[in-house]
Formats: sequence, C-alpha cells, structure tokens
Amino acid sequence: MAQAALEGIRVLDLCIVLAGPTCGRTLGEFGADVIKIDDPSRPYDIAGNTDVNRGKRSININLKNPEGLAVFYKLLETADVVVENSRATTLARLGISYEQMKKHKPDIIHASLNAFGYDGPWAERAGWEQLAQATSGIQVRRGGRDGTPKLLPYPMNDYGTGLMGAYAVALAVHERNRTGEGQSVNSGLALTAGLLQSPYFLDYEGHQRDEPEGLGVRGFSAKSRLYKAADGWLYFHCPSDEAWKQLTALSDFAGLDEGNDDGLTRSLAEVLASKPRPDWAAGRKKKGGREKGKERRGRRGEEEGKREERKRGARREGRVTQKSMNESAFQYARPPVYTSEKSRCGSCPPKTRSAVSPSVPPSCGIQPRSRKMAAYTTAAPSRISATRSGRRGPFNAKSPPAGSLDG
Repeated sequence: MAQAALEGIRVLDLCIVLAGPTCGRTLGEFGADVIKIDDPSRPYDIAGNTDVNRGKRSININLKNPEGLAVFYKLLETADVVVENSRATTLARLGISYEQMKKHKPDIIHASLNAFGYDGPWAERAGWEQLAQATSGIQVRRGGRDGTPKLLPYPMNDYGTGLMGAYAVALAVHERNRTGEGQSVNSGLALTAGLLQSPYFLDYEGHQRDEPEGLGVRGFSAKSRLYKAADGWLYFHCPSDEAWKQLTALSDFAGLDEGNDDGLTRSLAEVLASKPRPDWAAGRKKKGGREKGKERRGRRGEEEGKREERKRGARREGRVTQKSMNESAFQYARPPVYTSEKSRCGSCPPKTRSAVSPSVPPSCGIQPRSRKMAAYTTAAPSRISATRSGRRGPFNAKSPPAGSLDG
C-alpha cells in the first residue's frame, strides 16, 4: 500500500466549532497523526465530533493552569504542526502564541484560523459562519439585491476555511522539508467567502452586474438552468454551439423558439416537462466502460457465432466431399494383387466369388486399395462413413461390421 502524503507528521489540534477541526480532520485523512486537545469545561457534542474530529486521538488538557501547560509543551516536543482558531491575544495570554512555541521548538508549523483574518481592524473580532456570510455579501446575493437578505443554510465558509488551512499546512510542511524552517500560516471565514465569490467582486468601467441572485434564480440562461421535468427538477446545460446544434437535431427539440432568452426558456420548459427525468438522462447518457465492454463482447459473440456456423457448414460439406472421395477411391484406385484365398470377397455369392486381382475385380465391385484396408472396409460403399477421430486407414472407416473382407 502506498504511503499517505502526510504520514509521519504529528499535529496538535486545539480547535473548536467547525473550521479549525475540519483542518485537523483533513490533515488526518492524508495520513497525519492528529491529537485533539480538548478543554475539559466544554460540553461534548456527539454529532459535531463525529463530523470533524473523526480519525483523531484526543486528550483533555486545561491550558489555564501550569500543569496543563506543561503537558502541552511536552506534547509539542514531538509535534510538527499546531492548529488553533483562537484570537491572537487569547493565545498570548495562555502562553502558547506562535512566538512562545517557537522558543521551545524552532521548526514548528503554526496554523491559525479565525473569522476576519489577521491583518485588518477586525482581526481580533470573534466571528462565526453567519457573520462571515453577512459581511461578505452572501446573504444579500441569496436573498436578492432588491429583496430581504437570506441565510445560506449550510456552512460553506467553515468547511472551506478548514480545507484552505490544511492546504496551507501542507505547503508549509513542504517548505520545511526544503529549508528546515517552520512558519505561521493563517486563513479566515470572510477570506474564504471572498474567494468563493471572486467572480462577482470584479468592477471596471462599463461593467454590468447581471450575476444570478435571489431565491427565484434557476440558472444563468435558457441553456444553463433548472427545468421541471414530468417527475421533478433537473439541471439543463448546453456548453457550446456545437452541442446546441446536436441537441436541436433531435426530434424532441426541433422547432424551439430562439428569438430571445425568455422565449427559449419557455420552449425548453414545455419540452422538458413532457417526459420524466430518467428518459432525458438515458437519452443523453454516454456509454461507460462497462456498457462499451458489453457491446464489444456482444459484437465479438455475434462474429464468433457466424464463424462457428461457417465452420460447421464447411465441416458438413467436408464430410460429403470426403464420402464422395472415399467412394471414388474404391472405384478408381489401382487395386493390389492378391493370390491368396483369403483375398476373396466375403460378400460375393459362392458361385461368383473370385480372387481380387488387377484384372479380375470381384462381382460386387469393391476394389480395396490395400490388404490392410481390406480388413477394415465394409462390403458396400453405402455403409462407409468417414470420422474425424479414431483413424484406422486412409478412409477413416469405423470398425469392421459383419461381412467385411477377411484377412
């Protein structure tokens, strides 16, 4: 099994809530040994811990007393990374700021995640997901610029900040491997919110703001938006003119109103509402590896079946030809000379029995090619049958029945 990217890296996780613990969890998912340090006075949240603290080891330490602080610095001796999400002044008060930790372990990597970053007037403000949404414009965009702001119902900035923090730690570990030096990295909820909305933060002369916003938004245009099918909603996306040309060549999409975006939206809505989602998905589904494999095997099977049928036909023709050849051989092959009484034909009537010789054939017309074959050929050509196995002579005759030639 391949070694995980962060195997051998030990992380002390001092974080609470979502963003910070998500950073530690992500580092653990890439192989790091993460030790979660919990404050004994904080209540235990089963659901939250299962979400963001899975895969970690844990220990309760009260960092507000000397004994707990001593335990922390003992753990720091073997650690590579410390992750926390407290304000800078709080860390200094507890005695675990980056500068204080660096004195005990110069190459330590310190990651700090907060609400509003570390280089502005709000650096020391406490904050949560909802506040980051409000200050970054997410709630206005969700509710609509002319409507009431709406809360985004999932904590995308918390999880996003945790992932960005893990990314920063991985880069710091890489830098330390090159230079031997540790460093402090940081991120914040509002910074993540800005990153996720970066396409809408542009402004220049002549720029028109037409980004989708509001609870009623269904997409970006008629060719990329939500539509209601017969059994529920689906997202329709046509990425290029070529794809649109292929789509409108289908009978279902012929005759669409392409005069303007609103008219096209109505036309597509009528078409897509006529069938359930599985029908539309099946119609546009590309064949995967398994389906292509089945199709190839089916084609190979058909081809092999045809080849086998041709072989069987050839074998049938071959048996008829072989039988004809056998009979012809008996009729026209030069027979050997026999002078012994044993060479007489056993099927001839007693009065007409004669020795088999080149000039005097027996009255039955059978002219065996050799003495050996005379012992194995039947009395009449119509009883000769060629076989593929069990060769006993040039004509592959079966074992001799009663009435065969003596000898």
